[in-house]
Amino acid sequence: LFIFNTEFKLSRMKLNSFNLYERLKSYHNEYLPEPFLLVNQDSYRKAAITLPFRTFTYGIGITYKGDGGLFKIGGVEYETKKGSLITVGPGIASQWLGNCNALHDTIYFTEELFKNSLRSTVLNSLPFFIHGGKHVIRLNTEKMNNIRSVIDLIKTIRNNKEAVAGLVYTLVQLTAEFHNEEVNTRMPAMRKKHTHSYFNVFKALQAYKYILQFPL
Repeated sequence: LFIFNTEFKLSRMKLNSFNLYERLKSYHNEYLPEPFLLVNQDSYRKAAITLPFRTFTYGIGITYKGDGGLFKIGGVEYETKKGSLITVGPGIASQWLGNCNALHDTIYFTEELFKNSLRSTVLNSLPFFIHGGKHVIRLNTEKMNNIRSVIDLIKTIRNNKEAVAGLVYTLVQLTAEFHNEEVNTRMPAMRKKHTHSYFNVFKALQAYKYILQFPL
């Protein structure tokens, strides 16, 4: 009983204070001054994170190959495998219940990336970034490669903060589009209700598209 209580208290302490973003950044010194971070399966293995954690940033991840096991996000367990598009937002409690061996990329970023830009205002209104939203959907190969191409470009020009901000926002737009399609395809009985909700979100994204034409 003592061991159980100790582990429970430790888990609660880490959930409230442990910062995954800062922990992962400690293994990637090149990103220390930047408001974003690119990680992969090797990053998670080095960090050796097993207890639940609460995110303090936004995150978009994609699994390219392999079985990542279960990922618990906001109290819901999601199976992750090839084509899994994973999204998290600030304040959401998460925990890897499986392994981190699946080939994948994740980009974490803060609103600071969009400083002095209207883009940051739309982030906390997107369902897949907030508690209660759907945080994992499966993409086909074409859509998965679309996400991968943007992430690969971010890797190439990661020293250009303004360009990275535009590309990360492109990822957000693609993610919103794919979630919108997921609602229309998987939930036809509730299509009218959900389409209206997602249409408002996507309409907001469209309204901000013009921002991509200007530097931050």
